[in-house]
Amino acid sequence: MAEFGVNIDPGHWDQARLIEELIALGTPWVRLVLHGADQVSLCDQLAISGFKTLAVLDRDSLGTNQDHWRDAIGDYRRNYDGLVSLWQAGNEPDGPGASSWTMSRDTAIRLYSIAREEFGLINVIGPGLVSGQPDYAFSTQCAIHPYG
Repeated sequence: MAEFGVNIDPGHWDQARLIEELIALGTPWVRLVLHGADQVSLCDQLAISGFKTLAVLDRDSLGTNQDHWRDAIGDYRRNYDGLVSLWQAGNEPDGPGASSWTMSRDTAIRLYSIAREEFGLINVIGPGLVSGQPDYAFSTQCAIHPYG
């Protein structure tokens, strides 16, 4: 059976209230974009409260300089070890939106490959996809954003 989750932007919530609202909602998964080590406390509270966290590494998380991706992903692995259930490498490489991190398929595969090397094969899903273009679905697991 499929499990669903909710996307959160912790910048708009008091942490204690956010956890209470998520518990009331009853969703098992929480998706959030990470920004450095700023959300370690939140991810810790989510784990303690029984939630599974899908952490997104996007343009704001990693920057656009590909030469720095491996080090940045390694920092996330060390800072969030044991607090994240699943990692999403990239966000909407196939879309032009403000939250999209538009990139070529080859660049998206490179990012996904680096993340897999850092986190392990079963701990990483491909980027969230928005266009419906099947050539961007290069991993066996990816997030689908059906509003594209």
